[in-house]
Amino acid sequence: MSSRRLIASVVLGGMLLAGPNALAGPESAESVLAAAAKAAKPGKKNILVVFHASWCGWCRKLEAVLSAPSAKEILERHFEKTGLTVLERGEKEALENPGAEELLASIAGKDAGLPFTAVFDRKSRRAIATSNLAGPGTNIGFPSKVDELDAFVAMLRKGAPRMTAAESETIRAAFPPSATGRASPALPDPVSSRASRRRRRRSGSRRRRPRGRRPGSSRAPRTR
Repeated sequence: MSSRRLIASVVLGGMLLAGPNALAGPESAESVLAAAAKAAKPGKKNILVVFHASWCGWCRKLEAVLSAPSAKEILERHFEKTGLTVLERGEKEALENPGAEELLASIAGKDAGLPFTAVFDRKSRRAIATSNLAGPGTNIGFPSKVDELDAFVAMLRKGAPRMTAAESETIRAAFPPSATGRASPALPDPVSSRASRRRRRRSGSRRRRPRGRRPGSSRAPRTR
C-alpha cells in the first residue's frame, strides 16, 4: 500500500471512530433547543439561552457568574440552561450553531451586542423574555449597574415564576458589587497606616510615669 493510501486510510478510520458528529460540525440552533426542551420537560422548566462568541470577554464574565455554585444551583432548579454561538469572525465562523444568528435576529438581538440572554418556553420555544432593557437595541449584556441587574433578574423571574425573592437575591449577590449596589470593601491606605504607627510609637515614648509610689517601693510620696 502506498504512503498516500495509508494516510488516507488512517484519517478515514479516525473519522469513523469519532462518529458522524466529527463531520457534522456544531449542532443547529433548532437541535440545541429541542434537546434542551426535552431535558426541561420532567421538571417543567423553561430554557435559558445565552448567545455568545469566542471573542466576547463579557460573555466569559457572564458565564463565570452564572456558573458560580450558588447561582448555578438556583438556575438549574428553574431552567434548562444552554448556549448558542453566533457572530464569529474569520476561521472561527465554523464554530457558529447554524440557524442561531437567525434566531437571535428574530428576538431583536442581532445588532444588540453580546452576550445576549433569552428565556424560551419549553413547549412553543418562543421567547418569554430577553435581556433587552427597553425594546430592540437596549441589550443589557453583562449587568454592571443596579438598574441593569434589576432588569436581568426580572427577566429570569418572568421565565421562572416559582423563583423566590431569596433565590433572586442569591443570584444578585453573585454579580460584582458595582451591579448590586453593595460598597466594595475599602483597602487600607499603606501611607496612612505607617503614619498612624509612627504616631502611636511617639505617643508611647512620651508617656510619663504617674506621680506617686514607684513600682516596687513601699515609701509614700513626698508631700510639702
